[in-house]
Amino acid sequence: MKNIVALALSIALVVAVGFGLSSCKEDEPPAKPKLSFAETEIAVNEDDGVLEVELVLDKAHSKDLRIEYELGGTASDQDVVGTTNADYEVVGDHGVVEIEAGQTSAVIELDIYADAGFEPDETIEIAI
Repeated sequence: MKNIVALALSIALVVAVGFGLSSCKEDEPPAKPKLSFAETEIAVNEDDGVLEVELVLDKAHSKDLRIEYELGGTASDQDVVGTTNADYEVVGDHGVVEIEAGQTSAVIELDIYADAGFEPDETIEIAI
């Protein structure tokens, strides 16, 4: 009888320790989602209007994410050079885009300005 009680207590202890160890894994923070561009390169003409650059997450996040980005390249940003010399303008908040909780993408919109003069190819570079 003593052996059965000892065996039952040993099994109960092993089961309790097993549950305790497995519950520790649940306390670890979930892996952060990975952010990337839907396309790494997009070609447009000046008369194409609004250019949409999509940012995507590999999985949804439980909180809103505020993604900051910087613009560069050879094309002129309206916020930097003023309207008369600009090649494009950011639609919405300049330098920030939000991916809402539970969503996996957001779009940076750039309004491309057409002009009458011929210009060589220009670039807009976005760094996140």
